[in-house]
Order: sequence, then structure tokens, then C-alpha cells
Amino acid sequence: MITIIFPLVMVVVLVGGVIVTAMNRRAHGRGATLGMAGCAVLLVGVLVNVVLGFVASSLYDALGAGGAAMLISALGMLFNATGTGLLIAGVIARRDPQQPHYPQPGQAQGWQQQPIQHQQPYPQQPQQPSQPQQQGWRQPPYGGQG
Repeated sequence: MITIIFPLVMVVVLVGGVIVTAMNRRAHGRGATLGMAGCAVLLVGVLVNVVLGFVASSLYDALGAGGAAMLISALGMLFNATGTGLLIAGVIARRDPQQPHYPQPGQAQGWQQQPIQHQQPYPQQPQQPSQPQQQGWRQPPYGGQG
């Protein structure tokens, strides 16, 4: 029972790793691709280890105990070293500077900073007294009381 639980947990974790890194390839580029390859190699290693577990008795008969143990250990080391190396390479891979994101037409844009509109400290043309002043709040000019 326990010999089945460990490979199942590893398969779930590594399949999740492949999915997550595949979904983030656009944002993380080469690093996510290397991470995805590392998870895939480790996943293949787990599956090979499960298959070797089922044929271990045949391997012991054909190669002897020492030969079978050496083959199983060598294959496990090869997959683990390669997969872990790819994961490390994915973590330290150089990221391209992100290009500014320009939303497509109709796409939600979120918060955007509006350009600052500077008020003139003094109006260009003096206000004519005959025109009624608009009601409502207005910001006084800089340095003035309004």
C-alpha cells in the first residue's frame, strides 16, 4: 500500500508542476519552459521506477541482485539529476524584461493614471461681470482664495 502512495503523490505533484509551468510560459518565458521540462523528466522517472518495481524480480533473475540494483539505481539517478538540474536552470534562467502590456480593444483596463492637467494660476481672459458664475465646487487657482 505504501509503495503505491509515494508514486501517486509524486505523479500528482509533477503533473501539477507541468500544468502550472505551461500556463505561465508567456509570463516567465524560458524559465517556465525549463521548469516544465524538469517536471516532465521527473514524472517520467517516477513512472519508469514504478515499471521497474513490477519487473524487478525478472531483473534480479536476469542480472543478479547486484546488477539489477545497479541498473535501477542508475536509472533513478539519471532521471532525478536531469529533472532537478532542469528545475534549477528554470529558477535561475534570465528573464526578459517585460514589455509594456497594451490592452486589446474591449479588454478590461483596470486603473490607469490620467495625465495631470495643470491649471493656470491666473485666467487668460478676465471674467466678465455680466456673465453668471456656475454653481458647484471648483478648485481655487494656485495661491489664491477663489
